[in-house]
Amino acid sequence: MAVDPGKSGAIALFDECSNDISVFPFKAMTEVEIAEAVRAALERSKDAQGNPSITAMVERVGGHVAGSDQPGSAMFTFGRNTGFVLGCLAALRIPTVEVVPQKWQAFAGAGTKGGRTKTEWKRHLLGLAQNQYPGKKLTVGVADAVLILAYARSR
Repeated sequence: MAVDPGKSGAIALFDECSNDISVFPFKAMTEVEIAEAVRAALERSKDAQGNPSITAMVERVGGHVAGSDQPGSAMFTFGRNTGFVLGCLAALRIPTVEVVPQKWQAFAGAGTKGGRTKTEWKRHLLGLAQNQYPGKKLTVGVADAVLILAYARSR
């Protein structure tokens, strides 16, 4: 399981049985639905003896982005989403690993943002995510979670 807790973030799940991914964009879900998706992922991960085999990788980002034009409300939403997801994972006793964006982006071959606008950067990350899972219809809102999932699977 991988989580991009941003305002338009998502949860991405890898199913070893089907060798496929599922994505759950936060924008399209209520908190109850997010919690249910996490619980359902835990249930699906159980082996024949009922033991879960799932780990969550959650993006770890600071509260302030230098040079960012994001309002305080965006940082509040990010922190709230992060806390909510971490709380769900802890309540369900799902082992959790945090990863900084630089690590998963380097793994994905994203390079540096350079002079790209936020929109250009997000489209670049979407292209990388689509390369990882070419049969999936993905959006910029789920691309980070998909790339974090690819990084998590490599670990």
